[in-house]
Parts: sequence; structure tokens; C-alpha cells
Amino acid sequence: MPSPIITFLSDFGTKDGYPGCVKGVIKSLAPEAEVIDITHDITAFDIKSAAYTILNYVNCFPKGTIHLAVVDPTVGSERKAILIETEGVVFIGPDNGLFSYVYKPSKSRVYRIHRLLYAEKNIDPTFHARDIFGPAVALTANGQHDKVRGEILKNISLLEQPVKSENQNTFKLNCLTIDHFGNIISNLNKNELSLLGIKKINQIKVRDKVFHTINNFYSEKKKGEWLVLWNSLGFLEIAVSEGSAAELLKFDANRDNIYIDVNLS
Repeated sequence: MPSPIITFLSDFGTKDGYPGCVKGVIKSLAPEAEVIDITHDITAFDIKSAAYTILNYVNCFPKGTIHLAVVDPTVGSERKAILIETEGVVFIGPDNGLFSYVYKPSKSRVYRIHRLLYAEKNIDPTFHARDIFGPAVALTANGQHDKVRGEILKNISLLEQPVKSENQNTFKLNCLTIDHFGNIISNLNKNELSLLGIKKINQIKVRDKVFHTINNFYSEKKKGEWLVLWNSLGFLEIAVSEGSAAELLKFDANRDNIYIDVNLS
């Protein structure tokens, strides 16, 4: 059997060689493994943005892929190191909400990474990506599952990002992330409308901007004009054609919200 593809996402950047350390460990233990860097430019400690980013690429890879993701502000603490098997793929990383959008309770099996793996070498409490997650990925790629799978866990830590009702016809949305283009991506997915009882969105408001129309694609508007659309993953997004909505609004993803006025079914 060929070695599975391994993807790698982190907030390590590329300046200090941290991704190289992890990839070196993986290749030392699994020389035939193909390691694909997704990105190491996640904003430092931004679990919410990383969770969205994982959702953005995971379905583009074949069955059998092992997805390593490390954005780990509480590294060295009591947070768990986990392995998730779901629908033919594996996720490995810290249990801190990172896998919120790809975890499917009825279709996933979750393991705590085996403590024997910890015992095989000295573990630095500041670099679990190198000393725990990298070896776990490599051993999984080699088919040495018994060295990686520890106790079965009933659930994982999830980000709390609910769409909240402000009053009968108004909902408050959070920002999941601001992408490379400055698009403001909300936590409302088109698939959720019927679950929330939303029949029609009448108005979208963010800071001092008010919108009454949802567009289909960016170039429906001229350069510099504002628009709202459902993005490629189905999330409601505020954008500027060939511009940065976040920069123009001075939007803070951790502070500011988006509001929608709706008709309920």
C-alpha cells in the first residue's frame, strides 16, 4: 500500500524553521510519506480561523489522507492530544476546538494519542507538534496504529459560534475569519437557514454598512463597490469588489458583529 498523503497546517510561520522540524520528524519515521504544506500563516493562536481553513480544504483530498493541524496556544497544559477518524480520513492535533467544523459525532471515532508514544522520548512542553503530533502522524502513515491510538474519547472540544437571535426578526452573527482578500466571513451557513426558521434575509448590517441584496459573485459589482454573497463553502460573506472590506471598515474579527433582519417561516 502506498503511504498516505499528509497535510500540515499551523500558525508557525516560515521564519523560524518550526514547520521544518515537524516535517523532519515525520520524514525520519515515514520516509515515503508525502507531506503537503497547506499554510503556516494562520494568525498566531487563532483557533477559529484555523478551524474554518481546515473546512476549506479537507474535502479536496482523497480518502486515506492524514490531516495534521497545530494551532496550540495552550501547549503543555492539560488539553488532550487527539486523533480523529472520520469518513476515511484522519485528523491529528490538539483538542482545543481546531476540528470543530469537520468533526461529525455520528461518523467519527476519537482517540487520545497513546501515552506510550509520550514515553518513548523526552517531550518538550513547548513543542508538542515536533515531539507528539509529528511522530503520531508518521506512525499512523506507517500503519502502526497501536502505537498511536490510546483511550477512546466520547467527544472533543468544540468552538461555540452560535448564530444568536437578538429579537424576533434579528440575528447576530460572529466573524469566523477575515480571509487573504479582506473578505469578512460570518458564521451563518446557507444550509442553516431552514434550521433557524429563516425564510428570507431582508437586511444585512455591519458597522455603518447596510445591504439589502445578496450577490452571486464578486464582479457583479464594479471595483470598489460593496457586496454580500454566499461564499464557496456556503457562508455569508461581506466583501468589496477588488478591495478589502475588513480594512475599509476597520473590522475587528474578535469584537465586531454582523446583524441580519429576516422574515421567519
